[in-house]
Amino acid sequence: MKVKYLFVILIALIFTSCDYYLHMEGKVVDAVTLQPIKNAQVYFVKKTDSTLTDDNGYFEVSEIGGIRKSNPKVLIKADGYKPFEMEVFIKNSSIIYSVKSETEWVEYDETLSPNPSDKDNFILGTWIEKWSTDFQTKDTLIFFLERKDIKQK
Repeated sequence: MKVKYLFVILIALIFTSCDYYLHMEGKVVDAVTLQPIKNAQVYFVKKTDSTLTDDNGYFEVSEIGGIRKSNPKVLIKADGYKPFEMEVFIKNSSIIYSVKSETEWVEYDETLSPNPSDKDNFILGTWIEKWSTDFQTKDTLIFFLERKDIKQK
């Protein structure tokens, strides 16, 4: 009976040692006016819960997870602004960030055919995601959101 309890405790310790805890706090502001953005939604991608920025644009968000298959990504959305995405790496108890810029469409110089015998299927180009150089900070993160382009008809 004691062996059974010892085994359960050992298994629990193994699984909890694989967990990680990530806490972020920051401020969301307009990229042009530098004014805080109230009620911007901040959340970890693939998680259901989110938080909203306060009147001064501040937020705190946390994630507890098990064995990671991929690095957590944080998404910030606000009405009238382009979404902001950042990937978070955890290496040796250090938190490292990488910011995603806008995805860009790149056209190929020549049309590509995945199957040379089937000329009805071809590729004209591809979407490319661009990411910043990895960086670390000990200060509060400040996120500068750009307004969406509003085209008048």
